[in-house]
Parts: sequence; C-alpha cells; structure tokens
Amino acid sequence: MDKKQRRLYTTTIYAVGFLQMGGVGISPVLDELSKAFPQYSTTAIQLTSSIVSLFVVLTNLITGWLCARFPKKYLTAFGCGLAVLFALLATIFNSSLPQLYLWASLLGIGTSIASTVSMAIVNEMFEPEECVSVFGIRACFSSVGAMLMTFIGGRLVGINWRYGFLVYLVMLPGLLLSLLWSPKDTKIAKSNASASNAPFSVKRPVFPCFVGFFVSMLYSTAMVNVAMLVAESDFVPAEQIASMAGTLSTVFLAIGGVTGLAVDKIAKKIGLHCMTLGFAGLLVGYLDIFFANSYAMLIVASLFCGGAITLVMPHAQVLSSEAGCTKQELGLSIGQIFANSGNVLAPLLTNLSMLLFGTAIVKYRFLTAAGLAFAVMMITAAHVQQQKKEEGI
Repeated sequence: MDKKQRRLYTTTIYAVGFLQMGGVGISPVLDELSKAFPQYSTTAIQLTSSIVSLFVVLTNLITGWLCARFPKKYLTAFGCGLAVLFALLATIFNSSLPQLYLWASLLGIGTSIASTVSMAIVNEMFEPEECVSVFGIRACFSSVGAMLMTFIGGRLVGINWRYGFLVYLVMLPGLLLSLLWSPKDTKIAKSNASASNAPFSVKRPVFPCFVGFFVSMLYSTAMVNVAMLVAESDFVPAEQIASMAGTLSTVFLAIGGVTGLAVDKIAKKIGLHCMTLGFAGLLVGYLDIFFANSYAMLIVASLFCGGAITLVMPHAQVLSSEAGCTKQELGLSIGQIFANSGNVLAPLLTNLSMLLFGTAIVKYRFLTAAGLAFAVMMITAAHVQQQKKEEGI
C-alpha cells in the first residue's frame, strides 16, 4: 500500500480506537444517576458501567464468526454506529435504570465489534513488525479518547445528567471514516504473513490472555478507586476532592497516551520485556500510592502506573492474534475476552483486600494490587526469558 493509503487506513483505525475504553465515558454520569434513581443501591448504579464490559466479553465470543461472514469494513462501521445510537437513545429515553441497562448493552456490543474487528484489520493490512507500532499508537488514541470522554462528559453532566451520554457522539468520525476509507477487502498481500499454517492451539494464547487479563484488572483498579482514594486522603481539602481526583485520572490517562506513542521504540530495545516493564510500573506506582503522604506523591504514582496498559496490551494483542495461527480473529477475540474479563472482575480485588487486611481502607486495595503486579511481573519476565532461550536469542 502507498503512503496515502496507509495514512487513510491508520487514521480510520485510530478514530475507531477512541471506543476501546468505551465504558469510561459513562463514569461521570454515575453519581447523578444515584440521585435520579435513589431507590437503587450503589452497586445497581455502578452496574450501568459494568454492563458495557460484560457485553464486550459476550460479544467477543462470536466476533471471529462475524469476521468470517461479513466484510470487516461494515462490521467496524456497525460497531461505531451502535455507540452513536447509544448516545441518542440514552439521552432521550432514560426514565428507568433497566432502560439504561438495555442501552448500555448496545454500547458494549458496539465497543466489542468496533474495537476487535479494527484490530483484526491491522493484522491483515500491516507487516507483523509494524503491528506493535500501530497497536501502540492506537492505544494512545484509546487513552486520549477516554480522557476526552471523562472531561467533556463531566461538563455535559454539569448542564444536565442526561446530556452526559452525548459524549459518545465522538464515534461519529469513526463511523464515517470506516464507511469512506476502510477497504471492503482488507486481506492485502503482505511480504511476510504473520499467521503460520499450523492449526489453532489452545496452549499458545495462554500467555497473552494471562497478561491481558491482569493488566486490565490492575489498571481498572486505579480507574475505579482513584476518586475514593483522594476522598480518603487527609492531605486533600474536602472542597477540592472532585477536581483533584479528576486531575489524577487525567494524568493517568495522559501518560498512557504518551507511552503508546513510544512503545514501538521501547520494544525495539527490550522486546517483549515491554510487558515486564509495564507491570513493574504498576508495582512501583501502587506502592507509592500506599505510602503517599501528599498529593504530589499521588501524581508521581500516576506517572508510573499510567503507561502500563500501553506497554502491555499492544504486545498481548499481537501475541494473541499470532496464537490463532490461520484463525487470527479467533486468537484476537480470545485475548479480548480475557482482557475485558479483567475489567469486569476488577471490583473483586476489593474483596481480596478485605480478606487479606480486614479493612475497607482504599489504599490497601492498591497494596493488594501491588502484590499481584509483582507476581505477574515475575511470571512475565520468566516466560519472556524462557521464550528468548528457545528462540536462541
């Protein structure tokens, strides 16, 4: 493909990448939902956001089947279209919480299809050595998209909580670009095919699924608990809790975006140990959070933690698609199922923290997460080193 085609295709892929962390866009609305529907528990209100991740997981069970039967161009546009449809339906029809659950399920389906299929397009259109770079930049756009959604969503909620859902109109460009610029047949000839002719093996996706699950769970732990952490900290003035929590989340996502731009250069120096570095960042950052005695220390912790998702996931996505051999979409779908399961199950880390330390203090959740990050970091380092020995590197 020539430079112009590459630019058009990657622009479309990055625009669709805004939806990768789609469930984050609902978070600014949750507090207002608890006021609008006081008869429901906090757990029921939070389920509005969790349903998105749940349906991402469920839809990924059939994404490979969809890719084999329909052009990826139209599947990607359909996924973006469902996100836009969610924005309109949730803004207009929101008289009950179950009604919002229904619209959230549509958002989850759209997020799953658009995100997974656009990554399958990357595998088919780019050389294997290029995929990490494209996935890394795409992860940058995912972080930027999440940051924009939370920032703009918060402003819209300030006008009227129903307007908060309109933030998903950000997927209109992804919808239009998919229809205009994505080729109908994405199986463009490549000089070095990334898929082998070997049959699909259950063993090969285990490692990328493992790291994808835990980085998603550990990353989501910070996103879910950051506001409560700031509120619990005695060094943050009560009247500034909301703004300072928002700033912390913004730094967290911004660092993820910057790291996504650099992941290819880092990978060229340390290879798959990029993933080890990602979990090391989470370990250091979460320990910093546990011992923090100032807001500045929390900001420093965000600098360490924020890049983890963009250091780990591009490699996990490439490895899972390669693990699918000739069935790349199947391998990629399996990897996405486990990664999104980590998001869904992240709240269980709170229960684990209670079991280990017998307290509901938020910083102990981060200490628990640090312990998990250390264990996964060691397993990842050992696996990568073993793989290098087997390949004679």
